[in-house]
Amino acid sequence: MQPWQPQSPQPQQPGWTPQPLPGALPTRAAEDHDLAALSPFWPKVAAALLAVAGLCALLGSFQTWITVDIMDAWVIVPVLDALLGVAAIAVAARLVGARRWAAIAALVLAALLTLATGVWCIFALTHLLYAVFIIVAPPLSVFATLLAAVSISACDRADKARERLRAQGLELGL
Repeated sequence: MQPWQPQSPQPQQPGWTPQPLPGALPTRAAEDHDLAALSPFWPKVAAALLAVAGLCALLGSFQTWITVDIMDAWVIVPVLDALLGVAAIAVAARLVGARRWAAIAALVLAALLTLATGVWCIFALTHLLYAVFIIVAPPLSVFATLLAAVSISACDRADKARERLRAQGLELGL
């Protein structure tokens, strides 16, 4: 066969892949995608915001107990704020690990914290009790509620990736 004559294409071997370009990033395997899914961004941000909102609610309650004597039924609201603040900090510590149950619990706690701190903020401001933690806690709780809702899908993907890795024998305490 002469070089000017049309030639049939050379048969390629099955499973042949082209050589990577120099300096190109290697292609990622499925395990790499699963490992990357174990550490999503939004649950970490939601956990940080929920922990700060819980800490503000807790410190606002302490500030109320130290400075003001409340004699009527409103005394229950700072106690509720303090309890929800401690629970929010505890759930935020588990949300960093991208657990789906923690994201749902964070959503519920952040919504309850929004309600409780909002009620207490309105009561405190109408009774001329101005405190930074009492004023800052409701907006932080609102943002924590929104981010906890956003982080549920990322935590769901992380749980599924964790199960796939566990099925392959890669438990690693994740």
